[in-house]
Amino acid sequence: MRRPGQATGSPRVRTAVGHAVLWGGLLAMTGAPILSQTAPAPVAPTMSAFGLEGFADAAVRSHNDGTMVALSVRFPTGSADDPVGAEGTAWLLARTLIAQADELLDPADAVLTVEVDRGHTTFSLLAVPNAWHSAWDRVADLLFRGQIQPDALERQRARLQGRLVFEAGSPAMDFRREAASVLGDPGSEWARPVRGTLASVDSLDIEGLSAWKGRHLRRDQAVAALVGPVPDGPVRPNDIPRGTVAQAWYLGDRTLLDREVTSTWITVAYPVPAGTSQTAVEMVAHLIDEELDPVPPSPDRFNVDVRLEQVPRGVVLVVDVSVLPEAADRWEERIQDVVSGLAEEPIPNDFFQWRRRRFRTSLLLGESRPEVEAARTAADLARGVGPRDLLKDIWELNAHTVQETAGALGEPRVLRLGPDLVPR
Repeated sequence: MRRPGQATGSPRVRTAVGHAVLWGGLLAMTGAPILSQTAPAPVAPTMSAFGLEGFADAAVRSHNDGTMVALSVRFPTGSADDPVGAEGTAWLLARTLIAQADELLDPADAVLTVEVDRGHTTFSLLAVPNAWHSAWDRVADLLFRGQIQPDALERQRARLQGRLVFEAGSPAMDFRREAASVLGDPGSEWARPVRGTLASVDSLDIEGLSAWKGRHLRRDQAVAALVGPVPDGPVRPNDIPRGTVAQAWYLGDRTLLDREVTSTWITVAYPVPAGTSQTAVEMVAHLIDEELDPVPPSPDRFNVDVRLEQVPRGVVLVVDVSVLPEAADRWEERIQDVVSGLAEEPIPNDFFQWRRRRFRTSLLLGESRPEVEAARTAADLARGVGPRDLLKDIWELNAHTVQETAGALGEPRVLRLGPDLVPR
């Protein structure tokens, strides 16, 4: 039984404690630093830990409460880079790679999708947390080292050709082709059909697709964004924009195309000045959409689409509508009146706060899907602005910022395709 004040422990332990006290006293007397006993701060993993090394830029956004992991890889290449006479190369290659990925991935664990645009191609992987890393290994091998499989290519070619046959002669597709010329430059490579033509798709072969893949689907030219319940990524350096984006055009124009059809399609496109806040112009687009497409909708309109689009020389805010022909004049004027109204005077503060909350809700609802947030983050990286803090950006917006953003939009280009109802 131990008496009060009696030492405990073995002699070896007591000796070690005594030595520690002695050395501590000696170090204190000599002024030598005493090592801290606190645990070292955890070091964030490098990009190689996520399989994201070698990209032009990459970002990791950790959401510990997420249930899925999304990884978007955005290449700065699309249908505008298709060789002359081989239009549809980017589209057919991407769809073939998706078909091959379907064979590599367990659909219960992961799925790969793709978006092919004129100026970019984005592959998005969505996977359960315990399978995303192995799924990404397979996808990365397919994108950067894999070979095109003849069977997959022919299946996707047949599907694409069937779709092109079905759409032949469609006035809506005619309008899209004409709108591309309005947004870009008439006759430019950017304005060519994204999915090609029946003749060009029929001419594509494995050799040409493989050569295009090697030139354009390169890791060192792409950006990547990972979102979901993953560890925090490394701290990114301050973002430096990769070149200044100019205004797409400075003089507006108006084009009328007479077609004997039963609807009228209208595009009104505004160039966004260089340096404009992305979040501010997104809110302007949201407000325009709410004004033009209320609930319940107007009975004389079939569709309203408001979006931001990257064109060869900058960013444009595009308003597309399809309406009854007899309402075309009214809708063309209405679109421009809505934009002018936002620019003329600020929205009253109480009403603005309500509209801002609606804008915030719409963005957050969309980004509740990790693949949406990953694709948006990759697009931000491609613009050189880095991952945005959306909540911070939104709460910093005020009525005057929105008014100034709308007022800074350049002169619009207008395209109308439909029947001419003016009496002759």
